[in-house]
Amino acid sequence: MGFAAMLWRLNVIPEYRKTGLGKKLVDEVNRRARKRGFTQVHFTVHEEQERLREWYKKQGAWKGNLYRWMGFDL
Repeated sequence: MGFAAMLWRLNVIPEYRKTGLGKKLVDEVNRRARKRGFTQVHFTVHEEQERLREWYKKQGAWKGNLYRWMGFDL
């Protein structure tokens, strides 16, 4: 286990959702974090955003022990 980068905000405006832009952004965040030597990227998702949490899981994110906490292993 190494250091984790923190993703503070990622928002795709409605007219660009379901275009692949969100996946491209997440992939780029992970690529840049990995390049800088981080081994994880952490972020939070509000508990009422079940669809968003499921989307992140499909992208490979895991759900942490704390509510709303998620992350990617790099």
